[in-house]
Amino acid sequence: MDSRRANWTAPRLSTSFINNRFNQRDDRRNSYFVRKAQNNFLNNEPITTEAYDKQLAERFDREVTLQDVNAAMREAITNRNQVLVVYAPEKADFHIPSDAELESYVLEAQARKYPAYQEKKVDTKLIEKLPNKGRIVSQKPAHGTTELTLSNGVKVYFKPTDFNKDQVTLRFFGEGGSSLYPDADIPNIQFLATAIKEGGLGKFDKLALNKYLSDKTVRINANVGAETQSISGQSSVKDVKTLFELAHLYFTDLRRDDQAFSAELNRMRSFLTNREASPKVGYNDSLSAIVYGNSPRTQPVKAATIDKVNYDRVLQIYRERFSNASNFKLIVMGNISLETLRPCSNSTSFAAINGQEGNICRHLPQRAQLHRNAPLDEEDEHTHLKGEHHLHLERTPTPLSPTCSSICSAACFLCLCRLCS
Repeated sequence: MDSRRANWTAPRLSTSFINNRFNQRDDRRNSYFVRKAQNNFLNNEPITTEAYDKQLAERFDREVTLQDVNAAMREAITNRNQVLVVYAPEKADFHIPSDAELESYVLEAQARKYPAYQEKKVDTKLIEKLPNKGRIVSQKPAHGTTELTLSNGVKVYFKPTDFNKDQVTLRFFGEGGSSLYPDADIPNIQFLATAIKEGGLGKFDKLALNKYLSDKTVRINANVGAETQSISGQSSVKDVKTLFELAHLYFTDLRRDDQAFSAELNRMRSFLTNREASPKVGYNDSLSAIVYGNSPRTQPVKAATIDKVNYDRVLQIYRERFSNASNFKLIVMGNISLETLRPCSNSTSFAAINGQEGNICRHLPQRAQLHRNAPLDEEDEHTHLKGEHHLHLERTPTPLSPTCSSICSAACFLCLCRLCS
């Protein structure tokens, strides 16, 4: 759409980032000041204080009008400063339009008339009606934290800290993960993150949710790993209630959006079409296949993987992993008091979800072990091998430790080493 003819609607200027930086102005690492000095020296960027940045943002919010923004856009985007970048396969039988054809496509698109964007009203509440409150059964000190036991068995571990004065972190996790499912479900599990990201929560689709959170300092996500499923996030101190409400929705009301999920799969399919063209990809895939015996649980996502994904099954697996909080633990750290935490853990369903515990860690990729088949000369064991020696890999179904799992996700070949056993 041509931005020169379509005016921007009334913006909601978010100052949450500026406010968060201001609140944490005394908690900066040395590297923060090094980067500011570096940018000043290399790029002549002014070194300003957080107080000045906050004052400047508030001034812009007061003085810059919507008419100013639209006028600046019409002046900045013209026919004289447009650049079109085209990516295409380098194949003899693939037709690439000529420069004149490409230019005609751009001019045709700009000449069309498009309806003006209509700003949709965003609800002011994430949850219209909170669930019935649970209760705190017990409270006791535990390893430098305060342990709260909720009425449904959830254990809450709370640690107050002012290391970051405007930050609260949350991790809500339980055992199980993808290890509870057969190999045939791995393609569906690999696309759980896509379903979570594209679907939205409750009555909010992805765009509406982003708009609702635009003036808040909150980050949160749900994940199903090999041995655990978890909801992790962080927020500013003033947005901690929103953080807990989002965690509640991730557990109880993940939204379905067939159109958004299908569009994301199509985008990924086009991206993965030429995946194997890179020799690095082939090398890494070979290492993974050797270490894990070509296990389907460690296979990379390819274009063919997308054809095996079933959206109904993806959502079913998600709901199964997040339908029961009885074996979940909640860890909360940040610059809040226990009195502030109590109503959050009670009223946002952490104490209101029930269920039966399930088995854990039934299906895990086998890990290779390194063995010598020939005896060592004891005298030269640490210097060299004598005689004829050879190595072979033996696979054992030993579950990976959490540390090993996290390392192997980045470099699976490290599992040849048994240090993380």
